Amino acid sequence: MRSSPWGQLRIAIIRKQKTLPENEIDFANVTTYHENLAKRMVQSITKVVFWGVRGSTPAPGPHTSVYGGNTVCVEVATSGSGHFILDCGTGIRALGNSWSQGQFNGDTVHTLVTHYHWDHIQGIPFFLPFFEAQNLFHFYGFQSKHLGRDSFRKVIETQFSAPYFPKEQAINLKDCTFREVTGGEKWEAGGTQITAAWLNHPQGCLGYRLDTAAGSIVYATDHEPGVSEFDRNLCQLADNADVLIYDAQYTPEQVATNRKGWGHSSWLDGVKVATESNVKNLILFHHDPTSSDKIVDQVLSNARNGFRRTWAAAEGMSLILSDHGLEAAFAVPKPSIDFC
Repeated sequence: MRSSPWGQLRIAIIRKQKTLPENEIDFANVTTYHENLAKRMVQSITKVVFWGVRGSTPAPGPHTSVYGGNTVCVEVATSGSGHFILDCGTGIRALGNSWSQGQFNGDTVHTLVTHYHWDHIQGIPFFLPFFEAQNLFHFYGFQSKHLGRDSFRKVIETQFSAPYFPKEQAINLKDCTFREVTGGEKWEAGGTQITAAWLNHPQGCLGYRLDTAAGSIVYATDHEPGVSEFDRNLCQLADNADVLIYDAQYTPEQVATNRKGWGHSSWLDGVKVATESNVKNLILFHHDPTSSDKIVDQVLSNARNGFRRTWAAAEGMSLILSDHGLEAAFAVPKPSIDFC
């Protein structure tokens, strides 16, 4: 029996900004917050935790200490039976460590990978729960034209083979299931309706929508705007979503010039999609490895000028979706900028 998804919220007392939007938690009194949350446990709740928020390659160091340097990994847990991992970058190692410390006691986990570029899979060999027999994993990914059938399985097996890993067959996949999905496909897992859509990224990429009892989450990490088919897919996927987690790796100027064709977006594209699709909350994600905390602060400030309910994803950041809307909590110091 796994622990409640809201049970161990990783929170430190945060540095307060001058003003807080009404749906952001002021942790001046954390005890009161947990008491109020406990009263609402009878309601449907979905918790989203960001374990890695960086794109392309890890970027550790003092210049990324606020938002974090691990590559992409997001955990989603519902108050029903749904437990999901979105992508397996280096952030998944910290997620595995937290589970091994008692925040997860064995259950079925649905792991959805958007594509097979390094920053989305490189944490797999270091995720401890993969090595624990009591855990059951269902893996979802698309069939790559470069890998053929069972693409995701081949990716994992290759990572654990010589000369890439010191111990071959370190992970037992016989009890795991693999499902190859494609854009436009819908299915149910863990009491959650999942929809996949093709995005515009080299060698292919899927975006996912998770419709839970508490609300809808859209995960669109790698997308370059400008191709009408894929832009339409994204807008349909994000339609009326409670949360849109969106690729904001580059500046608008970079997307239009020297980074054109790399398959990524900007904060401005995120604001446009959120506005056109009537999204309630926009999360800027997949930060460039060269973007310091100060740069991400500025990106966030720019985005809020166009879409106020915007956050920049940070490691340890938690979102709680419930009948009361969305609340955001941070396990790291928050950026010291004003809300518009």
